[in-house]
Amino acid sequence: MSTNRNKKATILIASCVIFFSNGLLSQDNQPLKKPPNSHTSEYSDYWKCNRGFSKSNNKCTAITIPDNAYLDSNGQNWLCQRGYKKEKGLCKPINVPENAYLIEAKYSKGWKCNRGYREDKNQCHKIDVPAYGMLDNYSSGLGWICEPGYKKVESNCLAIVRPANSYATDSRYDKGWD
Repeated sequence: MSTNRNKKATILIASCVIFFSNGLLSQDNQPLKKPPNSHTSEYSDYWKCNRGFSKSNNKCTAITIPDNAYLDSNGQNWLCQRGYKKEKGLCKPINVPENAYLIEAKYSKGWKCNRGYREDKNQCHKIDVPAYGMLDNYSSGLGWICEPGYKKVESNCLAIVRPANSYATDSRYDKGWD
């Protein structure tokens, strides 16, 4: 029984050695030939496409790089230059409105409004901060909050009047004192 088990293990190991020493096999168990514009992988007998070529149907085809693009660090794809966004296989310019700056365009429109400005209909409009107000960092709301000791009433910041024997609660949403 032990001899039979050892025989099966030897056959399995021999099969693996043959498979991995030959690289990829075709349907008739013959090694696939390395296509033009490819090289043998440094980690195995498999082949990889050269830089600037991509694998398709066991061939290496040249990557077409559109205007305003460059080959990525792996050499297997292309990326748009800063100020351009990938759309339908091309690099389209990003239209940055006044009072905005470029950001990573991969998953966004590619620009963001400067601090103190808010986006509305692809434009950046100045946030009007009332007296005793200050800009906040939240994207929702008015874009401003009242300074400590002041409370928002409509679009103004009014001083919180505390009665005798009270203290400020540091809350801008209730009466502001207890």
